[in-house]
Amino acid sequence: MVAVRAGGVSAFVAAPPESIRLFLVYGPDQGAVTERAETLASVLSSRHAGGVTLVRIGSDELSGDPGRISDEANADLLFGGPPLIRLKVVDGRHNVANAVRPLFDNPPETPALIVEAEELRAGNALRKLFEEAAFSVALPCYEATAEDTADLARSALREAGLQIAPDALDYLVAHLGGDRGVTRRELEKLILYAGDSREVALEDVVAVSGESVELRNDRLIDHALTGDIARLADDLNRLKAEGGSPASVMSQALSHLIMLSGLAAEAARGGSISSLVDRARPPVHFRRKDKVVRTLQLWPLPALQRARAALDSAVLETRQLPALDHAVAATTLLKLAQAARRAARR
Repeated sequence: MVAVRAGGVSAFVAAPPESIRLFLVYGPDQGAVTERAETLASVLSSRHAGGVTLVRIGSDELSGDPGRISDEANADLLFGGPPLIRLKVVDGRHNVANAVRPLFDNPPETPALIVEAEELRAGNALRKLFEEAAFSVALPCYEATAEDTADLARSALREAGLQIAPDALDYLVAHLGGDRGVTRRELEKLILYAGDSREVALEDVVAVSGESVELRNDRLIDHALTGDIARLADDLNRLKAEGGSPASVMSQALSHLIMLSGLAAEAARGGSISSLVDRARPPVHFRRKDKVVRTLQLWPLPALQRARAALDSAVLETRQLPALDHAVAATTLLKLAQAARRAARR
């Protein structure tokens, strides 16, 4: 059995042991799941002089052909390298564990399978298979912390020959959220925008990422914390329709509440709310400042602390029950909006 913690997954996929032949990459950060599965496929292919024969299968294709995984893995190919199957779990209700079990009963001689899945609870049949065999591994991909996102941003920009100003990095990290796929796309846009510049400044980040990310996350959070229930409902519907990540929004809302708690504590000691927001770190987008000031007027420090506790529980619940993540996020944010509306009436 190979045990890999979430923080060690990137290093593991860059140089997986030769003895591992079956891989499960899973978790709520689907951008990281896809990226790490791509890295694995590339590394494993490079170990064969003629490459591998890549076979892509969706779990929805297995219901009428449950033996397909075993057949593909043991196929006697006349041309190309050994088969490497990439199986995407498109619905947690599909019986993937039984479809891949023959490979555990009769292990292949070469790396043969990479499974990509969403969050899987401890004790899940598929996850247990990969966690317990000596020739397989389960690789968890959870949403990045602020430190992880900062490291990824610095690394990507450094590879492009760019440095980033400290205030620009603070703003970028605060507005990207935790999804690695979203982060990569925003960094690619930023690198293209920077062109021949040597350093990325705050105004560059705001120009490239500010509005699009604000629409996706910040505006929704502000509508919740200022009690704008109608606009919040529209935002939640849009998030679901666009396939956005409720867990990312909840994590970003939690980070925002942590910043607000610090500002509220300073305001309680006699500081001007507007001045505090102007000096906030990471910087508050100029289009958002009025909303943040209004939020601090509605939410005293004890209320912010209770809101943080509610969001903490909700973030955990979205990870434990990924199928209900939109419902959990909507319920939590609407409760916050109702609390803000009650505070506004007082």
